[in-house]
Amino acid sequence: MLNQTFSNSDEIVKLFLGILFVSLIVLSAILIYVMSKQQAKSTLTKIDVPIVVAARFRIKPDKREEFIELSTSVVEPTIAETGVISYSFYEDLNLNNHFIFFEEWKSREALEFHLRTPYLERLMQKFPEFINGEPNIRVYEINKVDYELPSTTN
Repeated sequence: MLNQTFSNSDEIVKLFLGILFVSLIVLSAILIYVMSKQQAKSTLTKIDVPIVVAARFRIKPDKREEFIELSTSVVEPTIAETGVISYSFYEDLNLNNHFIFFEEWKSREALEFHLRTPYLERLMQKFPEFINGEPNIRVYEINKVDYELPSTTN
C-alpha cells in the first residue's frame, strides 16, 4: 500500500509538471499576441528585452547526485544555443538540496526551442523522480523598453 502511495505521488507530480509546461506554452502565446499589439501602437524606437527564467527546486536527498549530474550535463549544450544570453545552474548554499536555474533568453522563441531540445527533454522526463515538494518557476518578460537615442548631430 505504501508503494502505491508513492506511485500516486509520482503520477501527481508528473501531471502537475505537464500542466505547468502546457500553461507556460499558452502564456507564451498570449504574451506574443500582447507584445505584437503593443509594438504596433508605439512610435518610439523599441528594443527587445530578454526573457528571464528563475526556477527553484528542492531535490530528494537520495537523488541529489543524479540530479546534479543530469542538470550540469545540459549546461554546455544550452550555452551553445543561439538564443541563449546566459544559463546558470546553482546550488543554494543556505538550504540543503535546493537548486536554482537562472536563464536569460533573447526571445520567447529561443526559450521554446530550448524546451524542445533532447538534452532538456531527458532532464524533464527524470524530473518527477528528483523533486521534493512543489517547484517555484518564474518567467519574467519585460515586453519592451521605450527609448530614443540621443542625436549625434547638432
